[in-house]
Amino acid sequence: CSQDRYKEVARLFADAELTHGSPAHTLALAFSGQAQSALKHGRALFNPQTVGGSGAGQPPRATLLTQWRANLAGLVANRMGGWQGLVTDLGDRLCSADDGLCDAHAAQCAYLVAGQPIEFYRAARRLALLGLDPRHCRQHCLFSAPEVVQAMRMSEIWEWVLARTENENSPNFTLALQPLKVEYAMWLTDMGMVPEAARYAQELRARCDAAKPQKPSKGRKQQAERPATPFLPPWAEAALSIFEDRLNK
Repeated sequence: CSQDRYKEVARLFADAELTHGSPAHTLALAFSGQAQSALKHGRALFNPQTVGGSGAGQPPRATLLTQWRANLAGLVANRMGGWQGLVTDLGDRLCSADDGLCDAHAAQCAYLVAGQPIEFYRAARRLALLGLDPRHCRQHCLFSAPEVVQAMRMSEIWEWVLARTENENSPNFTLALQPLKVEYAMWLTDMGMVPEAARYAQELRARCDAAKPQKPSKGRKQQAERPATPFLPPWAEAALSIFEDRLNK
């Protein structure tokens, strides 16, 4: 049969025999390339009023979201093509205030598994600092929130875990976190915690210098290499230099 016909039959079977929103239902649709719509909307496409079977009468939204841990584990354990996008869609549903749980912490679990980067400065961000909810809490968009201290610590712990496990998402997460450390150090200074801020500045400067390409020694020809990725974007490194001058005064 054609691919479209196969998808339709797989969907009809899943809707009729499996509880909508359950991990088995989600995986059945995922393996037939149809899980994205189920994760985004939590309802059947071909036969929304299924009669008979264990899927009948089940509220798909409630099942999908209340069993989000099992759904997430199922997608991670069976990494079919595009699984990271599906996990991200699950996170979007969990974070949604319209048809989701409006649970930022649950959504962040999905985003971290999917390898979403920190995007603190973007308006349409999914992941800022761990534990913050900038989508629904305006104060979390600023460094003035008291939760920032714990959020930065949790983010640094996750950075450490990724680095120690040689996770493929480690470089992106680390690079995205560093500009926030510059702002965090400035905020610590404003709060009177100058020694802690100075340690941040020293570490950032050392890592910036280490990331810069080394000049070739005399007598050796310079080999053509790819330009090194800067540890900090130019604006953040400039801010770090200004902050260091402030600390030294």
